[in-house]
Amino acid sequence: IAAGQNVFDLIFMDQYMASVQKQLLGSEATLKLRSKGVTALICGLSANNASECFEEAGADSFLFKPFPCKAPELTVELKRILKSRRPLDRP
Repeated sequence: IAAGQNVFDLIFMDQYMASVQKQLLGSEATLKLRSKGVTALICGLSANNASECFEEAGADSFLFKPFPCKAPELTVELKRILKSRRPLDRP
């Protein structure tokens, strides 16, 4: 995982990222990013309940897909996610 020098406020991480090659699960990628010192908010995404996997990997929040697309509902979810920052002493 190459996070480089980019700084992000929020990362949406899908648990199952489509690819021809075997790649990391979203929760595995989250763990790698945290181990490299990435402190951006990470919100796990999945149509399945992968919230525990993301929590254990150091994600700040989790959102079921499909997530709301209408502005009022999406605004509520984004506010919840932005308030969910975990302490920086993560795994």
